Amino acid sequence: MFDALQVGNRKIIIKGVGKLFYQEGFPISMALSQFNQRGYEVSMLYVADECMKNGWSPKTTMAKLRADFVDDIDKNLVDLALLDRFCHASYEEQRAMMRKYLYQGDEETERIVLRRMLIL
Repeated sequence: MFDALQVGNRKIIIKGVGKLFYQEGFPISMALSQFNQRGYEVSMLYVADECMKNGWSPKTTMAKLRADFVDDIDKNLVDLALLDRFCHASYEEQRAMMRKYLYQGDEETERIVLRRMLIL
């Protein structure tokens, strides 16, 4: 149900949290807290991408994500400005933002992960 990607020493959830949110109504803030306790981080860019691929407009996606974090008792840090830029960016810009988030500008790590993915 969830897909994670190992990038260096980071374990990042890149699939499933958005679907759980839009299909089941499970709060993303709770998913973040649960995964963080297990040593994973959740990429909010991938969550927003899943929601928009489900047919939500950028405006709807931002409204629902913003509302989800209003009641976040764990006070997870979410860069809503970055999410807003992502939701309103072109497809190519979105992919670049996702790569930048995953690899943090480390081209060598990006090559290693991509090579590993091609082998699998």
